[in-house]
Parts: sequence; structure tokens; C-alpha cells
Amino acid sequence: MNETKTLTTKELRVKGRKKCWSPSQRFWMEVSLYLTTPFLRTSITPNMITVTWIILEIFAFYLFTLGEYWINVLAVILFNFIALIGDHIDGNLARMKEKFSLLGPYLEQLGIFFGTPLIFLGLAIGNYFRYQNFLFLIISLVGVLFWLFEKIIRINPVWFSERQEEIVKKFYVKASFRSASKTRIFFEIFRRGQPFNFLFFCVVFDYTQLASLVYSFLFLFEFCRKLYINIKNLNKKV
Repeated sequence: MNETKTLTTKELRVKGRKKCWSPSQRFWMEVSLYLTTPFLRTSITPNMITVTWIILEIFAFYLFTLGEYWINVLAVILFNFIALIGDHIDGNLARMKEKFSLLGPYLEQLGIFFGTPLIFLGLAIGNYFRYQNFLFLIISLVGVLFWLFEKIIRINPVWFSERQEEIVKKFYVKASFRSASKTRIFFEIFRRGQPFNFLFFCVVFDYTQLASLVYSFLFLFEFCRKLYINIKNLNKKV
């Protein structure tokens, strides 16, 4: 007998919970648990949910390229809220149904790695069509480029020997904003997983050029910070 069918809704929500590293992540995870329950009675898989919210991110990118205020608001709602909830639901569903696959985490990372640069690329294009400011377009595009560079310079434990692998994994964690309590609040204001972030308010109050400018400098700063920390840690004797 399928264990999912024998458990109560409350027990399934407990089963679907995961460890959260911030209060906002915990809140949205709890909200998503209630939204996950209806999917338990369907044949929808976690990977189907993941693909759906990735498609929504691509659609949000297209909406941002149009450069219209109300369309921008719709785009940021799709990206910050609907796709975010979907990102929680797929994991909840996998834990509740105990349907795990190697493809699931890979698809999730694709959603993150494609979604964020696409959104800011769309914002840059939309701002250019709306304001005809070529300088802001260049700054925004450079910011997206540095976001991609920051992912490229991440340390991959596979590159190292088995003896070094565990040490390298610790360096990976140290390089994250999440590991530093002093910067966690700052990170919370701008991070993708916080729906009411700086991007959301810039779009709602129609300061999309400011959003592009600020995030571009943040992407540059994060690239430089992470590159420095990686080189510093890897230069230590092990």
C-alpha cells in the first residue's frame, strides 16, 4: 500500500518540511506545504512542477522585454511569487511522495541559473525600449555577464582528489552570503528567494532602471568577493 494514502494531511505536511536557513524561506515553505497537498491526489510529478515554473520564468523574461509598467508588475509577480512557490512545491511533493530522481536537482539548478540572468536581461531590454538609455543597457548587460561569471568561478569538488573533496566543500559554504550572519540581513533584501525583495519594490514603484543599476553592481561585487574568497581559501595549505 502506498504510504502517502495512509498518512493524514498534517502528517504529509510534516513529511514535506525541510530545513530552512532564513525566516522568510521558512514562511514560504510553510505556505507551499498547503498548496502542495492537492497535487498528492494527481499523477503530476515533482519534475513536471519544476519544468512549469521554469517556463513561467521564461515567460516573465519576455514580459519584462516589453517595458510596460503593468506588464512589468505581472512579470515580477510571476518570477518572485509563482515561480518561487513552484520551486518549493516540487521539493515538497518529492518528499511527500518519496519520488526522488537525479534529474530533479539538475532541473532545479537549471531554473535558477537560467531564470535570474534571463529576468535581468529582459529588464535591461525593456528599460532600453522605454527610456532609450544606451549606457544603462550596457551596465545592465555587464551585470548579467558578471552574474554568469560568478557561477563559473564556483569551486567544483569533482575537480579535486577524494582527500581534498571534503575540505573544498567547506570552502564552498564559506564563500556563501548565507554562512555569514553579519551579511545575511543584507543578502535577504536582495536575494531571489525573498519575494518582497529590492527588485519587487523597484518594479512596483516603477524604478526599473534603479533595479538594473543596483543589481548590476551587486553582481560585480559578488563576483569579486567570491573570487577573492575562493583563491584565499584554496591557497591555504591542506
